[in-house]
Amino acid sequence: MTEATGFEAKTIHRLLEVDPKGGGFKRGDDNPLDCDLLVVDEASMVDVMLMQALMRAVPDKAALLIVGDIDQLPSVGPGQVLADIILIRRGASGAAHRGVSAGRAKPHHHQRPSHQPGLDPDLSPPGT
Repeated sequence: MTEATGFEAKTIHRLLEVDPKGGGFKRGDDNPLDCDLLVVDEASMVDVMLMQALMRAVPDKAALLIVGDIDQLPSVGPGQVLADIILIRRGASGAAHRGVSAGRAKPHHHQRPSHQPGLDPDLSPPGT
C-alpha cells in the first residue's frame, strides 16, 4: 500500500495509537485522526469493536474507503462488519451471507452526512 500511494500503511491498532497503560486508544472523538481520506484494506478482518473505535476517530470532513472481500479471512472478534455493510448497502435486510452476489460489492461512493460538496480530499503524497 505504501509503495502504491506514497503514504505509510498502518494497522488500525497502530493508527488509533493503542494505549496499553490505560486500555483503549488515544485516537477518538476528542483526538480524531488527521486525514481527508482513510482507506481500510482487508476489512473482512475488522470486528465490530475495532470498527466502532475507528469510526469515532475518523473526522467528519474525511472520506472513508472500505476495501475487502467477505470470502477472505473473517474477524477474530465478534461481528462481520464488511458483510453487514455490503448487505445494508444492497438493501438485503435479513439476507444470508451467501445472498450477496458472489461476495463482491459494487463500488459505491458514500458521503458522510456532514460532507460538503466541492470539498475534495487532498490525495497528494506527503511533502508535496
